[in-house]
Amino acid sequence: MSLSAPSKTWNVDLLNGTITVNGVEPRLSPLERSLPVFLGLNSGSATSERIARALHAQLESGADAVKVLVYRFRRKIGHPDCVRFERGQYSLDHDPLLELRRIENEAAAAAVYAGVLDESVRRQLEGYRARLHRRRPQVLLNQAWFECVERHLCHLERTISIRLAVDAFRRKEYAEAIDRAWDVVAMDPLDEEPWEIVLRVQLAIGKRGTALADFLRYGDLLKRELGTEPPLRFRELLSLQN
Repeated sequence: MSLSAPSKTWNVDLLNGTITVNGVEPRLSPLERSLPVFLGLNSGSATSERIARALHAQLESGADAVKVLVYRFRRKIGHPDCVRFERGQYSLDHDPLLELRRIENEAAAAAVYAGVLDESVRRQLEGYRARLHRRRPQVLLNQAWFECVERHLCHLERTISIRLAVDAFRRKEYAEAIDRAWDVVAMDPLDEEPWEIVLRVQLAIGKRGTALADFLRYGDLLKRELGTEPPLRFRELLSLQN
């Protein structure tokens, strides 16, 4: 069966590992879902050998396995050029890394900006955070080549969430600030920066007792997991005596 002519817009979202065609996720096998993400993370190109090594746990044996996989993926996307083959390498017709690098730069710039964020910047960052917060497909999380990517994406989500929490605190949007801080605590319960935001919010809204309880909870967690105490500034924040 021949492939149809190009008629659909498709995209690889590296922030959450999703594939969409005209904004809708097509029904893809785990292997078909992995292929474009792997290509996207390799600047859009890789040889058959590299693809086979990365996806070996799922890929059928045989020299033509990658070729068959690419053919099936093209059919489901409905675009014959969505995956190209030139000079011995497969590549995507767009480079998903460009968006990821741009988002990383925007997040880094926002993190070092000392003032209150513009509303448009805040909305943009919140959109990135929501996409990053969506759990990546399990088929990706199970693969060795995706492990370092997952750590990087989690760190990016943390960076954005902390910045949004700090910004909300400065705007006295305390519910928003504490929600973003708790999001980061859920990612890493030992991370001291979101706990400090939680304490500051509780004190700002007059809940010193709750702040003290959260401090003690964090202290117990640190002692149990790392054998350490909370930073001295936490005690100073709560006006506690050593």
